[in-house]
Amino acid sequence: MKIGSTGQHGLVVFRGFSLQTLRQLISAALLIGVLGGAQPASASLARRLGWKYSDNKKYKQVEHWVIEHGTERQILGTVADLGGLPPVVGAVIRKLPTILRVVDPDPVSIISGRITFAFDSDEIVTAAGWYGEFGADPNLPAPPIGADPELAPLQRGANPAMVSSGILIDQTSGRAVFEFNWGPDGFVPTRNMDAEGHFNILGLYLVLPDGRSESTSEMVGSLADVLANHTNASTYMMCNSPTGGGEIVTCGLSEVPEPSTWPMAATGLFAFVMAIRYPFSLRACLKT
Repeated sequence: MKIGSTGQHGLVVFRGFSLQTLRQLISAALLIGVLGGAQPASASLARRLGWKYSDNKKYKQVEHWVIEHGTERQILGTVADLGGLPPVVGAVIRKLPTILRVVDPDPVSIISGRITFAFDSDEIVTAAGWYGEFGADPNLPAPPIGADPELAPLQRGANPAMVSSGILIDQTSGRAVFEFNWGPDGFVPTRNMDAEGHFNILGLYLVLPDGRSESTSEMVGSLADVLANHTNASTYMMCNSPTGGGEIVTCGLSEVPEPSTWPMAATGLFAFVMAIRYPFSLRACLKT
């Protein structure tokens, strides 16, 4: 079967297209594929759900119980956490420069998640726990979004309604990992929400070393990590799809938004039309 012929200008023609035009078509198709190709379904759902944690930092001088031996200091914990009476003989109260990391997820039906913080090992973790309905007593308030987190109690234990939960602190390697699993029915917040439905779920206290005014602590994770590793990612959150149907989707953890599929596809299509309408060669462009 003959699929090509030689045109009057010596160009091979395939069913009405010259080889030059065919090359332009292929180039334009590749451009559309690169710029506007469909994203994986999980990525699309992730962007639709917002993919963000309000990874808040609150700096202040916080009262701690400490034991001092000359120039050495052993931090026992915050006064708010341990109470107003000395936890051990010889303990005294000292105000120490402290950062409190607070996390609030998107207002969705949460099934499970993991949140990992990395910090310098010389930043001492003095308290870690849950707020509000994530805590052992769900009737206790969570701090309002944007307010001083110390206005509400940080609870060491998690809500017993969870299927599983845990907080792992590795001071030597500088890692703090919070994990929670609400089971297949998920958790729907009913209290402590702001006007947009956000609510604080956990907090991490870190005492900074003497002479340092900034913390290096950061949440670990990325959208790529979650899409590649799912529930094995450093930081992730699984939710019930807001569109219903019992679908479980990935949500949480903000990354710089990627361009959406349709605008980029339109860009590729525009490039295709321009390539066909105004053909040119690279050699012509480079001519001086």
